Amino acid sequence: MKQQGGWQNHSGADFVGAPIWDVWTMIRELDPKHIGMCFYISHSTLEGRLSWPVQARLMEPFYVAVYLKDFYWRKTRRAGSRWCAHSAKAQCSAASSRI
Repeated sequence: MKQQGGWQNHSGADFVGAPIWDVWTMIRELDPKHIGMCFYISHSTLEGRLSWPVQARLMEPFYVAVYLKDFYWRKTRRAGSRWCAHSAKAQCSAASSRI
């Protein structure tokens, strides 16, 4: 049985691979047939805003999967913005109130 590992990026300060450069540094010399990237465009956008296409091109040779999620930026009373997925508005409201 042939298997291929895939690293999924996830936004957040506590995650290795939140910035795509982390993952690229770890797997760049490995064979993409054995380990690759499950590239999550939404989380890449959260980490780098408009630079996600650059990150996508960097990881393209390693693609195992590409994930999409529709979301929008939501202003909060505190500094900055939070994001919410359209399919989970109720969850986002609850999560945003805890942050």
